[in-house]
Amino acid sequence: IEFNDMRILGPIAKKYAVKELVDVIVERLSQCFPCRKMDDWDSELRMRQDVPPVRIKKTDAIAVVNLARLLEAPKLLPLAFYTCVSQSLVHEIVAGCEYPDGTVHLTPEDLQLCLKGYDDLLEENKDILKILAEFNGEKGLRPTSCNSASKCHAAIDRLLLSALEGELLLWADPITPMDTWLNGVYESTPQTKPCRQCDKVLRETITVRRQSVWNKLGDIFDVRPWPIADEDGVSN
Repeated sequence: IEFNDMRILGPIAKKYAVKELVDVIVERLSQCFPCRKMDDWDSELRMRQDVPPVRIKKTDAIAVVNLARLLEAPKLLPLAFYTCVSQSLVHEIVAGCEYPDGTVHLTPEDLQLCLKGYDDLLEENKDILKILAEFNGEKGLRPTSCNSASKCHAAIDRLLLSALEGELLLWADPITPMDTWLNGVYESTPQTKPCRQCDKVLRETITVRRQSVWNKLGDIFDVRPWPIADEDGVSN
């Protein structure tokens, strides 16, 4: 089903109290905007199933926020908001999303929440990139198993420079994995690649920091509880 069809059906289902249809819409969207584990999240909204539960684009996130409010499905909100702010510039969030029947905007309250979240996530993204800056510090992260300290020191410095030149600081996107970016930089500029031990520590440290931001999304976007525990009471 196309998200635009879902966007139209949702208000009808709500108006006429068709609970089964509301549940289907929320369940399908929850596969795009999961609420339990960070590893379930794909920032490109690519579905892993052969037949995706909904055909959706990142630009639909504004309408997803409105639909989640209407259908009383707050568990969709943190990642819907996150998608709005991590893939857009401020003026695009304010401008709204175009559909055949008109432009969809956030409510003034949600726009304010979204813009505050944008600022918060920019700061969180800077903190993740600080890992590169601090890797070579006096109390840095370099493992004792590294046997090429000077080479790795220079590689990490070049990696930080690549991050700055690539304008990674300008995006409010601290949760998306950096593996693809790291692999791309290593391939295009081999001098940026540290030894295997340092690379492992770097990736693990970034993942821990990303998880910390994931756990804060509920506070950033005023949704609780977050993350939501599964049937066994586990969330991560």
